[in-house]
Amino acid sequence: MKKIIITLTITLMTITAYSASVSSTIDGIIRYLPQKGRTIKKGDPLVKFDTVAVDNQIKITKLELESAEEDFKDKCSDYKRMKKLSKVLSRASQEDISVAYHSSRVSLGKLKVELADLESTKSDHTIIAPCNLLIKEQLVLANSGVELGEAILEVEEACN
Repeated sequence: MKKIIITLTITLMTITAYSASVSSTIDGIIRYLPQKGRTIKKGDPLVKFDTVAVDNQIKITKLELESAEEDFKDKCSDYKRMKKLSKVLSRASQEDISVAYHSSRVSLGKLKVELADLESTKSDHTIIAPCNLLIKEQLVLANSGVELGEAILEVEEACN
């Protein structure tokens, strides 16, 4: 009887797959969507939404802000003048000027906050890949409208 020696080498390899849906961060129109089977690198745009509406609102708010700044300058001048002439102005006139000054200051502050909010929402118009992702499935088409939370893509990350 002959002895046969069989040598077997087993290599263990663990592959973990992460699969998930990418959902819309806003109500809007998708302008860029990668094709099925494409790999998107970490940090690259995964989905881009149309920014025309927010761009127009930013322009309008900037114009309103310019107008509010001019109004505030006028009210500030009136307020300073009132302080100098307080002995000759009636109490009612002083109160009117003071209220107009403070209202103008508040309006200016609100517009600055609104503009900052609008500019920060522009970043919501692009979804960035948090890691290298493989596009498994497109659930909507580019140039279509989506609602907040609606699933857009099925993606997978393969880790070795």
